[in-house]
Amino acid sequence: MLEIKNLTKSFRKKLILSDVSLRVAKGEIAVFLGPSGTGKSTLLRILNRLDKPDQGEVFFQDKNILQAGSQQTNVISLVLQNFGLFKNLTTRENITLVLNKVSKMPSPLAQQRADELLTQFGLSEQADFSVTRLSGGQKQRLAIARALALGPRILCLDEPSSALDPTLTQELAQILTGLAQQNYLILLTSHDISLVTKLDCTLYLLDGGKIIETARAYEFLADPKRFARLKSFVNK
Repeated sequence: MLEIKNLTKSFRKKLILSDVSLRVAKGEIAVFLGPSGTGKSTLLRILNRLDKPDQGEVFFQDKNILQAGSQQTNVISLVLQNFGLFKNLTTRENITLVLNKVSKMPSPLAQQRADELLTQFGLSEQADFSVTRLSGGQKQRLAIARALALGPRILCLDEPSSALDPTLTQELAQILTGLAQQNYLILLTSHDISLVTKLDCTLYLLDGGKIIETARAYEFLADPKRFARLKSFVNK
């Protein structure tokens, strides 16, 4: 269980997150919706220790993972909107570098682990390709594979379908569903309602740094009128 308690964050006196609290269980997918500037990406950055909250706590399995010196530093991984891949490296090297530098894994084991992930994500034939030769969908899969290399239990994705066409969005939904079935806990930000319709997930609508409405995706899709604020956002 991931529990977020009262997260608050301001930048230059502008309130970005305001007392945000929620719980997400293993195997669940949480989707954060809302206009730009409502704190969705900031929330993921805080969870991944890229920003510090002004106040609030985050617990995973009853351990505070934001606390200095926490042993849970690798429990969460983040896939950036632009993927954040190393363009000067090959597909395989994008994974082995992380394993070498962060986990101090010996090169033979790092290569073995990388090849396992590339096989899992259908990238074996591109293992020695420069990242610049990969398609958008392949880059997305590589970014997810690299994020999983260190063995996290929580996967965060920032606008993962923003650069994907409908076919690749369907592929992404299948990947995320498969990971949830493996008990990964998944949090993602999105403006893409077409992705939401393909996921068994919980929707959190943010505005003004607050969660203003929550719904299970299937409940919202079955009867949007029950969720007026989500309906208004989706119909904009």
